[in-house]
Amino acid sequence: MNKQKVLMSILVGFVLVLGVTAPAGANLVLNGDMETDANTDGMPDNWTFNSWDTGHRTTGTWDTSTYHSATHSYKIQQHPSYATGSGMFYSDRFAVNANTEYTLKFWTRIEKTAGNAQIQVAYYNASNNYLNRSVTAYADTAGAWLEKTKVVTTIANTAFVELQFVAYQFDNGASNDAKFYIDDVSFTPEPATMTLLLLGLPLALRRRRK
Repeated sequence: MNKQKVLMSILVGFVLVLGVTAPAGANLVLNGDMETDANTDGMPDNWTFNSWDTGHRTTGTWDTSTYHSATHSYKIQQHPSYATGSGMFYSDRFAVNANTEYTLKFWTRIEKTAGNAQIQVAYYNASNNYLNRSVTAYADTAGAWLEKTKVVTTIANTAFVELQFVAYQFDNGASNDAKFYIDDVSFTPEPATMTLLLLGLPLALRRRRK
């Protein structure tokens, strides 16, 4: 075996064993750090809050007292006067590719004893028609900020994604004051593998022999 073949075998083995990958792509979520409110309406740009329960028992606040980074987060809070409440904080839709892996990351602080703090990834086609969604529920974080990571594979015909943070039938026991903080949200393409590099190695080595 000549030196070129030995070198190629070593490089291929290194990539396969260590899983070397290319850098991940850019964040597709606009204003994921919750810092921008250009129209000064008290709501982070590119995000919307909706409370659908009777009497609006759950409220949403662009919060400056509790945050993971910089100076803002978003807080979904059960109204203290009611036993439970439900509301949703959701992103503007952004373009993605169908049947493709992405990494969703966000920081959260959850204070509750009952109900669900959820992240829902909703899929829409090119005509903005709803297709389906994936739902993941998270437990109380005991007053601490924790980073959550979820690998998402978009379904067939997906053209757009909407991220939905949902407090469903929220409760915090006797205090009736459950909270769901969200900050530093990102949605990025999964890192590309070294397939192209491996495919290019034989050609590069042949050129070197010439």
